[in-house]
Amino acid sequence: MAFSSSIMDSTSWVDPALEALSLPLGRGADFSELYFEDNVQTRLSHDGSQISASSVTHMHGAGLYLMSGTETRYGYTNGTDAASLRRLAEGLGSMVPWRVEAPVSTVQPVTEITYEPANPILRNPDEVPTADKKAMLDQAIAIAHAYSPKVVDAHADYQDRMQDVAVLNSEGTFSRERRVVTTLRFFVTVSDGVKSSGNWTNYSFAAGFEALDSEEALRQIVEPTVQTALDGLVAKPIKAGYMPVVVDSGTFIHEDCGHPLESTHLKGGVFAGLVGQQVASPLVTVCDGGVIPGYVGTNAMSDEGVPSATNVLIEDGVLRNYMIDRLGSRQLGMPQTAAGRRQDYRFAPVARMTNTYVRRGTTPTEDIIPSVDYGLYVREVGGGNVDPVTGKFNFLASSGNIIEHGELTDPISNVNMSGRSIDALKRVAAVGDRYFRDTGALCGADSGLIYVTAFMPRILIDGMQVG
Repeated sequence: MAFSSSIMDSTSWVDPALEALSLPLGRGADFSELYFEDNVQTRLSHDGSQISASSVTHMHGAGLYLMSGTETRYGYTNGTDAASLRRLAEGLGSMVPWRVEAPVSTVQPVTEITYEPANPILRNPDEVPTADKKAMLDQAIAIAHAYSPKVVDAHADYQDRMQDVAVLNSEGTFSRERRVVTTLRFFVTVSDGVKSSGNWTNYSFAAGFEALDSEEALRQIVEPTVQTALDGLVAKPIKAGYMPVVVDSGTFIHEDCGHPLESTHLKGGVFAGLVGQQVASPLVTVCDGGVIPGYVGTNAMSDEGVPSATNVLIEDGVLRNYMIDRLGSRQLGMPQTAAGRRQDYRFAPVARMTNTYVRRGTTPTEDIIPSVDYGLYVREVGGGNVDPVTGKFNFLASSGNIIEHGELTDPISNVNMSGRSIDALKRVAAVGDRYFRDTGALCGADSGLIYVTAFMPRILIDGMQVG
């Protein structure tokens, strides 16, 4: 039976919503917004031999966002009937402090937009039998064990999410969209009898079950995961020091400048007030946008109802823009950029990334590693953190190799890299001519866990502290 929800399948809730939106206006709020959500998630966990857990979770509710200048209030309700919405609006609207001098506002006439899915779905997950999902997990486990006799444990989690959202606000926005995400998390442990090594990956697709229903698709997920774990058995330490670093992983750009360019983190931040100034090598152009079909950060609109678009953040090394939500727009005096995002209706929207990437350059990709005498090649960034105020970062290269005399030699595992975001961007000495796409994943910040993608071509940073 296909997933259906009142948010997408009717408009009976719209009039009560408009009434609730109007209540806080004139009490000091100059803007009100309701975010409605109907969300069904299915999870299956495979312990290596059988399905060990399964669940179906249904979330339904609405969140109310109020603004008065740059003062904000947020609350939510699990009920979306007229009485629940009125209680939420009256309670939240009475909270102080509000600007008593605020002009009385009224709800503007709404214009309805129901977006077509940003990502075509070939097999709706809710129409796929549980037996097929179990068979997929069985096959993934079998692929791991067939890849190497050193695999001693493999297990996997499957999840699909069918999410309907609607945004209704006092400025006349009424937008609706259906979003589908399918995820496979795969975990593996290998051993040579003396030493053990583990690895895991998260693959999230802006697609239905078709993303996982072939052996080839599963091999592209499972085999690299196992190989990275196997590399961990023979990984060698790299000589610590300041050296060239070659990076393929988009997670690097996500952390290095993605978070510091969100308007949420701009106050006193490393990029604050630098629009129009050189903050990176002229070879570097960084963009963010939720408009790339098939990417998990892609949606037709933001969680504030703003149509998605490509946002050029850094162009030829010059800072051009930030990722800006509604609050950031008021604080900075700059237009919104469809950056307002949230995990679900329980969270107020804040400026977050969607699909963040470095544009391709002109250096042949295969020429970059041979140009390095001694350095570090980073295939995957396994995690890290950046201080948006200082720009200082620490990243972990979870897989890659030592570069010696222009060739990849010993594999590495969990090597630390550190530096400062702008310094690293300014030291980019080459940008390759083809992309290395990272898998979609979850990013956690002030508005909860959201799906994002980060990708880029191969880049060469001619100096970074390693080890």
